Amino acid sequence: MDTTLAKKIGSKQALKGVVAGLTIAYLIMMWFSQGFGFLYALLWFKNVDYKYNLIVGVIAILFAGYFFGQRAGLDILIKNKNKFWTGVRYGFLTVLAGTVIASLVGIFQNIGVDDKVFFNYMVKPLFWVAFFGLIPIIIVGLWFGNSIVRQAHRT
Repeated sequence: MDTTLAKKIGSKQALKGVVAGLTIAYLIMMWFSQGFGFLYALLWFKNVDYKYNLIVGVIAILFAGYFFGQRAGLDILIKNKNKFWTGVRYGFLTVLAGTVIASLVGIFQNIGVDDKVFFNYMVKPLFWVAFFGLIPIIIVGLWFGNSIVRQAHRT
């Protein structure tokens, strides 16, 4: 196995994992909005004040998934690290990076407006994403690490 192929497999599987994670996150937010009716819940993102954070977050998590996926591919296929632990670890790093970058939008929009800008726009989002994302990140991370090995055996 060469490093180029390991990176390619890792990034491809990571992007699949990111899409799965984003789908889970969307469904969680939809579930929170269901008290207002199905159509409202389906289009929950249209009624929030943090649309730009979401857009930046989706783009950031896709880039982070690609970047960390390459690293995971190298760690698992070249360095023979534990596929499950590596998948979960890079899953958390991907979500952490996406959340931090998305949170910066809120910080820049509210500097001078909010006295607790860092707490409200960085600490709170990180807490809530970690709180509601802990189990999905672990599940998707376990799948991700294992899928890298499965994909490598097919190649």
